[in-house]
Parts: sequence; C-alpha cells; structure tokens
Amino acid sequence: MRLTRKHKMSLVLAVLFVLTNVLLIYIDKEQKVAKTSHIKEWTEVTEQDMYESVDTTGVLDFSEESFIYFDDSLGEFQSFMIEEGQQVHAGEDLYSYEVRNYYETAAQLEGEMEKLDGEITAIEAAITKMESYQIPSSTSSAPAQANSLSSMDDDTDEDENSMIKSFLEEMTQVQDTGQAELIKEQYITEKEKELAQKEAEQTSVETQLSELTATGETVTVESPYDGVVTNISETLEDPLITVQSAELVVKGELKEQDHSKVEPEQTVYITMAENDSKEEGLIEEVDEIPDEISLKGKSKYPFIATLLDEEIQDENQGAEQEDFEEEQDDQDLDQNQDEDQDSGKGLEINESDDESKETETVDEQEKEEEEDKLFPGYHADLEIITKESSQASVVDEKDLDDSGIWLMTPKGTIIKNPVEIGIEMDSLIEITEGAEVGEWIAIDPQDRFTSPSPFITSLDVKTLNAKRLKSDRWFKDLMTGFISR
Repeated sequence: MRLTRKHKMSLVLAVLFVLTNVLLIYIDKEQKVAKTSHIKEWTEVTEQDMYESVDTTGVLDFSEESFIYFDDSLGEFQSFMIEEGQQVHAGEDLYSYEVRNYYETAAQLEGEMEKLDGEITAIEAAITKMESYQIPSSTSSAPAQANSLSSMDDDTDEDENSMIKSFLEEMTQVQDTGQAELIKEQYITEKEKELAQKEAEQTSVETQLSELTATGETVTVESPYDGVVTNISETLEDPLITVQSAELVVKGELKEQDHSKVEPEQTVYITMAENDSKEEGLIEEVDEIPDEISLKGKSKYPFIATLLDEEIQDENQGAEQEDFEEEQDDQDLDQNQDEDQDSGKGLEINESDDESKETETVDEQEKEEEEDKLFPGYHADLEIITKESSQASVVDEKDLDDSGIWLMTPKGTIIKNPVEIGIEMDSLIEITEGAEVGEWIAIDPQDRFTSPSPFITSLDVKTLNAKRLKSDRWFKDLMTGFISR
C-alpha cells in the first residue's frame, strides 16, 4: 500500500512530535514538564523507641568498705564480740573496752554526739530541699528554678549545697523529664542512705554514753554499719575491724573507643552469667585516667555502676502481681458463682487445699529468691544505654535515598524530602526532621522518581470486591490511571 503525500506528512509530523517531547523531557533539568511517577512499593514511617548502647562485661563487688578504730588512750581493750566472715547489722556489738578516765571518755562521746547532730540536720535539710524541687515541663524555666533552689537559706552546709547544685545542673541539662526525675530520685535515695548511716552512728555513740554512765567503767562499741566483717586485727592495730558494705556494685572497664560515650547517670542493664538474673542500674562514675598507660596496646578505663534500689523494683513488681492476682480472683469468683447458680449448690471452700497451695507458693518464692541472690565475684554482661529517643519517627535504612526520602503527600504528589537522622539501631534509622510518624514514603523504584510529580501506584487486585466495583467512580478512576500513564 502506497502512502499518499498527506499521509507521509502526517507520519513525519507525528514522529517529530514524539521526538520533540522526548527531547524536551531529556533536557528538562528544571523539571518543568510534569511527569507521573509509578510507585511499585511504599511503606509508612513508624514509631519506635530507639537507643544506642555500649556492650561490656563487669563483676560484682562490695560497694564500699568501712573501718572501725580503737583509741587505746581511752582505755584497755577487753574482747571482740564478732568473727571474720560474720554478717553484722547496725547496732550489733563489736567489741568492748574498759575506760581509763570516765570524764575524758564521756566528753569525747558527747563531742561526737554534737557533731553527728549537725551532720544529720544538714542531710535532712538537703533532702527536704531536693524533694521540694519540681521538674519543669520546659527546660527554659529550669535554670531559674535551680538557681532559686540552690540559694535557699536553710541548715544545709556548704558541701551539701555544692552537691545539690551539681545534681540540679545535671537535671537542667537533660531533655527528658523522666531522666531528670531519675536523677532527682537517685540523689534523694543516696541522701536517705547517708542519713540512715549517720543515725546509726549516733545511736551507737548514744548507747556507749548510756552504758558508760550506767557502769562508770565499761563501754561496748556497736557497729554503725550493715555488712560483712572481712578483717579483724587481733594485734589491735588500726583499723581494728573492716566491714564491707552489704550493697553491691558492678565494676568494669571501658575500651578507648567507648570511653567518651559513657557518662554518669546512664542506664545500664545487667545480666548475671551465673544465674541469668537481670538487674537494672546506673553508671555511678567513670575514671578519666586508664588503669594502665602504655604506648603498646589499648587503654582501658575503669567504671562503677550501682544497682537500682531493689525495694522500688519489688514494689513495682508486687503491685503488678497484686493487680494480676486480684483480676484472676475476680474471674474465678464470677466463674464459681455462675456454676453455683446453675447447679444450685453453695460455694464450698477447702481450707486444707488452700493452705497447701499457700505453702507451695511460699516455698517456690523462697527457692527463686535463693537462686536470684547475688554475691561478690559474680560476672555479668552489661548493656550501657548511651543515647535514647522515645517514640521516635523510624524508617528502614534501605528506605532512604541518599540523605532524603520520597514523601507521598495527601495531594497525590511525590516529593523528595531532605531529612536529618538521629540514632541508628540495627537497620533502623531515626528521622529527627523531615518526616513524621504515619506519613507514607515511596521506596521502589527510587531511581525513576521525579520531584515534585503526581504519582500512581500499582493496582492491587486483592483489594477489589463486588461492593467497590458497584461504585460509580471505579471506571472513572481506572481511565484516569490509564491516561496518567
């Protein structure tokens, strides 16, 4: 079939039209020609708690050791009342001596009482001051409140004021109010322990003074500490008795590359190698100087982590257990009542069965407590949380295109949005700016997307049903899709 001149001219014009459009699209660097992006795969920005951590190992050790002395100028030593390895409690008798000069000994004990009174008053004032501090909702008002609090005129001495100021500075620097509350609680807990220690020392001195007044010649010295007696000087050389604290800490070492990441007050999760028990703690201190400096090899920096107060953990677990048991009891009671109504029989209680069950429960609890008991020398695996972000906007690493994402807008357009990333955890990336939870992003094929442009998605036949096909819009939407292609 021969083409007429008119047909040839039409064919040439059509080819020129196509080539011109292709050329325009090719040289359209500013993307003024609207293109449609076909999205085959997309995903949603999700919400997740993100954190970075440092993994290391540690060993349990006594938190501190305390020394008890004997001033032989006050009298003649009589006898020890404890043995090495023995567990002692505050107020328990340690040793006794016979005084040489009643008035001199009484004056010294009264001086110690007066000193302890002042220290106790200062600690109580510090606790009251910190308890009155309200964690501000915004960090902008925190410094003014901290300065106002640290300048209060009360019975707090200079050392306590300095410590309070240090804790307040820590609280005003953190962005998370929960972390600030944790710092506040830790300070109060430490001060309460210190207060209990001073009160125990005061009781010990008071008892010695009372005994001296009663006998006129003999004084029995009581322990102001709870712990284990690890050394007794039979030769009466100082220290006369060494008591290791009953509280345990975790001691470990950090590698050079991890040292700058770890700071006091960071949370640490502790898993015991001996019994797989899990504890939570806080980094207490990190040494600035390595345990050994050498040109060869890598330096290691010692650190200490404290275990969180077990009473708080037990209270939380106990409250959860009580709620669970109450719920179970209510369900069992309702079930028994329904059965009684159906059968017409009363609720029978077998007291002997209940008692045996309670005994078994107590035995199981004691067994679990014994298995979970911690001892000095136990080794542990540590996970130190160096950075964390709660309820963060998160995408998978593969969903990023260079330093941005392809954001699908509600208007039906796709744009490449630059983003700032935060914490990286496994294959997940925190988006700190540029995307929010719930937004949709295109992930395939990224190399064919243009920004900005309208987009279409592949037809998902599985979502079609008779109800949707009866809609008046389905044919119009289908044609729009074809035309957009």
